[in-house]
Amino acid sequence: MRAFAGQVVVAFENVQILARLDAQLESLHRVVQSRNLDEVLDQTLNGVNSILGEGTSSSINLYDDLPGTFGSSRAAGPLTKLLEVPPRPNGTGRYVLKTGKPLYLDDVTQPPPDCPTIRDAETKRNVIRSFAALPLMRQEQVVGVLFVNLQMPTSFSEAIRRILELFTSQAAIAIENARLLNEIAESTRRLARLQKVAAISSVELPDLEKILQVIVQNLTDVIPGASCGIRMYDPSLGKFGIWVATGPLKGWQKAPRAKGTIYYVITTKSALYRGDTTAAPPEGQPSVRKEFAAQGVRAIAVLPLRSKRGVIGALYIDLTSPHSFSENEKQLLELFADQAAVVIENARLYEETTRLLRELEDRIKELEKIGELSEELSADAWLGGVKRGFTQQE
Repeated sequence: MRAFAGQVVVAFENVQILARLDAQLESLHRVVQSRNLDEVLDQTLNGVNSILGEGTSSSINLYDDLPGTFGSSRAAGPLTKLLEVPPRPNGTGRYVLKTGKPLYLDDVTQPPPDCPTIRDAETKRNVIRSFAALPLMRQEQVVGVLFVNLQMPTSFSEAIRRILELFTSQAAIAIENARLLNEIAESTRRLARLQKVAAISSVELPDLEKILQVIVQNLTDVIPGASCGIRMYDPSLGKFGIWVATGPLKGWQKAPRAKGTIYYVITTKSALYRGDTTAAPPEGQPSVRKEFAAQGVRAIAVLPLRSKRGVIGALYIDLTSPHSFSENEKQLLELFADQAAVVIENARLYEETTRLLRELEDRIKELEKIGELSEELSADAWLGGVKRGFTQQE
């Protein structure tokens, strides 16, 4: 009879949890199209706390797969201040990332043999009695980890586990959508800025070096934390030209390596992206200079500047943190490189035309002088002949 009564209680609790889940899923659906990532995170956390009831605190740590690091965090519930800390290197967050599966601890003092314990301070103070960590998965990619902390002993039944996993799967979609919407908005903003740069540069004719400085400086402003440079190249001579840069690259004086990144981009006429310079380069691609790596360069993008004459240079961007270049970012940078190449080539043609006109003017002046001298010589010769004629007659 007692067992039956216990089952009834559990069933009743599950019905209540399901009702709360429906309400929270409806709220979460309303923010799926939100561009405000903080709003999505708050709704997710409040939803989890509401589903599990009083004494629940939760937090989310977003995760970037390329550098393999946790990023921003968000927490909600009575233990918010306690939870706003980065995950430990070998803690439960890393454990969930490694296994790709949720972790449930009905009693935090008795974790499985192969599982890390939660933070000792929380355990000793009996602040947290039960704990769960769930990966936020989007198309087999981990975008973060949800941590659930309960101050009351809780048994994570199969029903509760399914409910939490369903909710986190929806939350992962909402989080990723917010990220993508933010990325699109940021790309639009950067595109507008880069188009403005191209327009400004085209007005700055005819000083080529000044135009190069405008391009790299404004590109640095558009991409926070980046150093940018342009290396010119003459395809008709096969020789590199001037180097204009910002940041640590500004004082760089060495010529490009024969098999380096800039040479690779110019010969292949294709862009090169390296999200993590500490990793081995893909087969057939060059490594980053040791000097750059020593200065803390962790990601690079090198793009060809193409014109009708061929590749006339390379646009170089480096970052001091690993960075996964999205397809939107690649398209944006390549579009800008193409626009910059047009402006640079126009400036080069203007300078070359101006130089040729100046040389032509100088040549004309020389010819005029030669013509004047020739006339004087002809006149002198005529007078000399006349004089000799009179002398002979006498």
